[in-house]
Amino acid sequence: MRARAVLFVVLFVSFAYFYQAGGWNQNSRFDLVRAITNEGTLSIDPFRHSTGDIAFHDGHYYSDKAPGLALTAVPLIAAVRPIYRAFGGDAETYEGLALLSFLATVVTAGLFTALAGVCVFTLCLELGASYGGALFAALTFTIASPIWTLATIFIGHAFAAALLVFAFAAAMRIGADVASSSSYVASGFSRTSPSRDMRLGAIVGLSAGWATVSEFPAVVPAIILALLAAVNAWPLGRAGAVRILGPLGS
Repeated sequence: MRARAVLFVVLFVSFAYFYQAGGWNQNSRFDLVRAITNEGTLSIDPFRHSTGDIAFHDGHYYSDKAPGLALTAVPLIAAVRPIYRAFGGDAETYEGLALLSFLATVVTAGLFTALAGVCVFTLCLELGASYGGALFAALTFTIASPIWTLATIFIGHAFAAALLVFAFAAAMRIGADVASSSSYVASGFSRTSPSRDMRLGAIVGLSAGWATVSEFPAVVPAIILALLAAVNAWPLGRAGAVRILGPLGS
């Protein structure tokens, strides 16, 4: 647990420190966050001049990006806005927008990518890799690939990739002999636990589905991961497969 905690902190701080601010892609997504939290609408009419990545329909302007990333950031920004205002700040000033866009980035792309790095590390250990090998795989994915830069920007690439990692890890655990795994024993899971089956299926479905909502091309690996989950669930029998594939499909 200590190694996982240290890995998470190192990754998260790295992504947060090297935050890259705005651009057409980032602004288009953040404009949707602003529209929902400040205007209560999906139309970005008041903010359309901050980006060229827009769509025009029925007299209104909208972000032309997949909405998953922006929707994930909405709860935090909606909570921070009144707090910032209570301390005398204006969320629509340059300083306010800089703060909110930074927070939106680090709690989505940054946070989820750091968690995905820990997930890769854990999964490698469960698959029999050495400690050094698992750490190498996690660091290669997170900071020795384009994911490192993408995790510092408010765009959907790293966020969707992290969700696909979660889905892959859950799919790989379906049907695996984990009864002797200390991490599962500590969590109260067992191979025959109905709650574990349902949880894994739900993680695959939710993670792969939200990755698709955040970046539409993710539908291709999402389908592959759903098939992987189905293949791994098949040997568990009809009851086990239903417990897994039911939450996955829903």
